[in-house]
Amino acid sequence: MKRAIMALALLLVLSVRCWSQTSYCVDQNATPIDSISVDVALGSGSQIISEIWVTRSAGGQIQYVVNPQLIYFTGDGSKVDAMSTTQIFDLVAQAAVSEGISLGYTSCPGSCTSPATAVVRIPACVLRTGTGTLTHFTVCSGSGCCVRVYNVCCPNGAGAPSVTLASSSSPGCSPSSGCESTCP
Repeated sequence: MKRAIMALALLLVLSVRCWSQTSYCVDQNATPIDSISVDVALGSGSQIISEIWVTRSAGGQIQYVVNPQLIYFTGDGSKVDAMSTTQIFDLVAQAAVSEGISLGYTSCPGSCTSPATAVVRIPACVLRTGTGTLTHFTVCSGSGCCVRVYNVCCPNGAGAPSVTLASSSSPGCSPSSGCESTCP
């Protein structure tokens, strides 16, 4: 049993290290914790589906890392086309934090006067290609990180968290390259 657990832990560490080489926003000093899947309902059976990495920074802060290349869409493609790139990443980031709350990674106090915080890291610049459910994002060369900080609280219980953007920072994008920002 110990060997199985050790093998699983090693596999998780190696897969995060390999994945972090393709994502520009993994904190290299962070400890990998989990990989979670989030689904964002857009109505009429349409969804945004994404894989999120959960890490713990050296200072103990839980971070949710979004890899834009692991975002997929189902259902009515016109709903995707009607959304800006920033709106899509807003929904994915909020869903990551909400799922992290339900899994116990992020605490969620009952009072919003003293909220907890959650950090979401996303490559700052992406190239959006395709339309509808075939929309795809690629990280732009030299992209820095969009770091979003959310205030979270659960006045109506953990099943209905309030996830509010408190701040975001990004180095910006060069519009001439066709890249778009993932930061608000």
